[in-house]
Parts: sequence; C-alpha cells; structure tokens
Amino acid sequence: MMNQQLVSILLVEDNLGDAFFLQQILKESQISKFQVSHFDYLAKAISHLENATCDVILLDLLLPDSQGLETLLNIQQKAANIPIVILTGMNDEKLAMEAVRKGAQDYLIKGQVTTEILTQSIRYGIERKIIQKELKKRTEQLEKTNQELKKKTEELEAVNKELKAFSYTVSHDLRNPLSNFKGVLFLWVEKYKEQFDTQDRQWFDIMNRSCDRMNQLIQDLMLFSHVEKQKTYLSDVDLSVLANQIIQQLEMKYPNQKVEAIVESNIIAVADENLVYIALENLLNNAVKYSQKQEKVIIEVGSFFNPDSQELENNRGEEISQKQLVYFVADNGVGFDMKDADKLFIPFERLHSKNEFEGTGIGLATVQRIIKRHGGKIWANSEVGKGSTFYFTIPNSSQTLAIEN
Repeated sequence: MMNQQLVSILLVEDNLGDAFFLQQILKESQISKFQVSHFDYLAKAISHLENATCDVILLDLLLPDSQGLETLLNIQQKAANIPIVILTGMNDEKLAMEAVRKGAQDYLIKGQVTTEILTQSIRYGIERKIIQKELKKRTEQLEKTNQELKKKTEELEAVNKELKAFSYTVSHDLRNPLSNFKGVLFLWVEKYKEQFDTQDRQWFDIMNRSCDRMNQLIQDLMLFSHVEKQKTYLSDVDLSVLANQIIQQLEMKYPNQKVEAIVESNIIAVADENLVYIALENLLNNAVKYSQKQEKVIIEVGSFFNPDSQELENNRGEEISQKQLVYFVADNGVGFDMKDADKLFIPFERLHSKNEFEGTGIGLATVQRIIKRHGGKIWANSEVGKGSTFYFTIPNSSQTLAIEN
C-alpha cells in the first residue's frame, strides 16, 4: 500500500548527528520514499502539528524542553491519530514497555537501528494505526447499535405493557358488554318472537351472528396474545393421538361433511402439549374448512426426514437440514396462490373472503407463534384448486429422534 507513496515523517531529535544519520538511513530505503521535517525542540514540533500533519512521528524522549514519557504524552495531545515511533539511546526495557502501553507504536534503540528495521517499524506503525482507527470506528458503531437496541428494547417493553393492558381490556371491558348485549337480545327475542316477521328474523340472525363473530374474535385475540406469555412445559407428545382427537371433534362440527383422515402412527414431538394441541387444532380446522367444497375431505397428517441429497427449502428460502424432522398437515381443499404465501401468518390477513369461509384471520398467526416458541419454522405449499400442505419443525424432537435412531 505504501510502496508508491511519499511518507511524511516528523523527526523530533535534538542531536544533529543522530538526526542526520536517521535521515540518511531513510534515504537508503528501496521500498518507500520519505519526506522528513526535523525539529530539535518538542515545542517546535507541536507548533508544526498545529498547521501541518504527517504520516508518522520519530520521537526522541530526551529533548531540551521535555524528558522521558512526558515527551510522548505531550505530543500525543496534538497527534492522537498519528503513529509515534520512539528513537532513543536509553536501552531500558521497563521504559520501553511503559511507552508502548502509553500508545507508542514501537521503541527503537538508536545504535541498533538499520534501514530495514526503521522502515519496517514506520510501515507497521502506520498500518497498526489504521487498524486501530478502524477498530475504534467499529467499536463506536457497535456502541451506537447497542444504544439503539437498548432503546428499541425499552420501547418493546413499553409496547408489551400496553398489550397486557389491551388484553385485559379485551377480556373484560369488551367481553362483558358483549355478553350483556347478547343476553338482552335473547330476552327481547323471547318476549317478542311471536310478533316477528321475516325481516325481523333476518335482523336478529345478523345481530346474533355478529355477536358470535365478535366473541370468536375476542377469544382468538386473547389466545394470540397469551401464547407469548404462557410458560412451556416440554414432554414427549404423541401428535397422532392429538390429531385423531381433533379430527373426531371436527367431524361433529361438520356433520354433513365426509372426512377421510390419514394419520401416521406414533408421530412424537418434544413439545408443550397444550400449545401444540392449539397449533394442530388450527391447522386441521383450516384443512376441513377450506375443503368443504369437495365431495370428500381428505386430510393427511404425517412426518418425514428430508430424503433428498439436497437440503429442503421452505417457501421463504430458509434451508431445513436433512436431519431435521418435518411434520405436515395436508388437505385437498381450495388451495391458494403461492405468491400470497407471505400473507399467511400475518394477523387479520385473509387469502379468501369471509363470505366464502368464516374465520378471524388470526389462527395461522397463532400457529406460527407456537412453532416459534418451540424454536421451529412453519411454511406452506399450495396450488389453487389442488389443496394445501403446511409443514413445520420442532427442533428438540429431531435431536431426540436422531439420538434414538
């Protein structure tokens, strides 16, 4: 880097013979060219630095107006970013170590200096100073980043407090008036139902369904917010058993729908049973709900280790290791366009209108939170009119099974 550059040297040396000798040594260098400004007093050198700069300072510690380490400390006040190489006749190891601790780039003994030694010392001093400057810059950037992160953390803590207050409001201040409204609505209908005409019944149905939808929305919001706060208790969970239980409940929920469920046996996960039940319930409910237009709903629940030679990649471009166990829930429903896949797990985002399929748009966001709580990932693959498959991982399960196998 320096070979083609003219290196500016500030030589602070009161002995004219030594100064001449050092300048002659520098002239003999074959790899660098040096321009030397020589001063015999420290005060003159410091005055020079007020109006000019240099690449490196060669400093004698014993000067007419300054002695010892004070010489180094005094000039550093004007040359904080300039490498300083001490050139002295004092062969004092203790002094040399202390000088380096105080910021000198090197400590050379005059009688031992050669062209090669001095040139290398100058080059290394400049390069070390550049590295130190860069490290300082990066440290300052890191400190700034840490301060920003601290500020963001404080902001997030404030938001979390607001969310807790919001959750309380949702569970009490909203749910209670809604329950009162529905109760009064029921009493009003009981009292006047004999006088209802067709339009009155339609209005009642609209109000009743709106109350139910609002109540479901409140429940989903509460569940969504509580997932993050709920403690996890990990154990071996048989997802096959949970899936079959949920499917039985769904068959009662959709009595007019033919459901064929293919559930792999002994799908074990190391997970929180309550949370993973909620996740499976949402995924399986969606599988049935979005397959209702089919003559028969076909659901498959299973797991696999990626058998391909390459790593499996989810729809976000994140790689899933071959050793990672992947669980899946598949259906033969309406599917969706994969260009909309990023919207799947965003609260209140819906890929189908509520007139086509009921729902609040919070279920999959809740599932994602649960999977993330377990350190896993979730993604989907689908094609319009050809069903959907949701994949998810739970890392602890893979590690356990890998050890067992």
